[in-house]
Amino acid sequence: MPKEPYRVIELTQGYVAVISTEDFRRVNRHSWSVHRSAGSNRSLGRPYARANINGKKVYLHRFIMDAAMDRLQWLDNRLGTWPRQDDWTSVMSVMRNAMRTITSIKNKTIYITAHSQYKQDETTSKMMNEINMVGSLKVKLPLLFSDIWQFNAETKGTDTQFRIQTKPDRYSPYVRCSTQGLDLYEDVTIPKDGWENPEQHGLGKLLKTHKE
Repeated sequence: MPKEPYRVIELTQGYVAVISTEDFRRVNRHSWSVHRSAGSNRSLGRPYARANINGKKVYLHRFIMDAAMDRLQWLDNRLGTWPRQDDWTSVMSVMRNAMRTITSIKNKTIYITAHSQYKQDETTSKMMNEINMVGSLKVKLPLLFSDIWQFNAETKGTDTQFRIQTKPDRYSPYVRCSTQGLDLYEDVTIPKDGWENPEQHGLGKLLKTHKE
């Protein structure tokens, strides 16, 4: 029988992590739990998989990327040295294969978060939002997804408004949306009295409304 391209690791709080088969053994040596990002309501913040390894808190996505680099350098007897340019090329291949494995899961809608940075484009010299990825991954990985939205927050006094950008502009040319009827900017703020059922507000409400 053909080997499954991915394995599943159980986390805490009912979450699981989908891991490529080639990464499963080294990831499964550690106990991973869900850690939520800080915010006005930490219990409902963005979940990340995290483990305590040798007394240090390590996030799963960084662990996989570091493990790929360490394995490559170990095979070349250069473990602990400064990475060479061709090392990053190999690591990008690992990350690309892992993402292709995740997005190949059938009958599932996959949501992936990434950080972006407002910086000068090296080719055009224009200032724009750029997805924080290594090398060509910032171009190739977005091609695996039908929708790419830009999230931002604006604070005025004690109130913070969260919104998503659903259509591209000159500052965020990579944004795209397959859902019809959305405005350029959609407010996805969850009201203070809405945290009992957050899925009925913000992004959850937006997705449910337009899915129906």
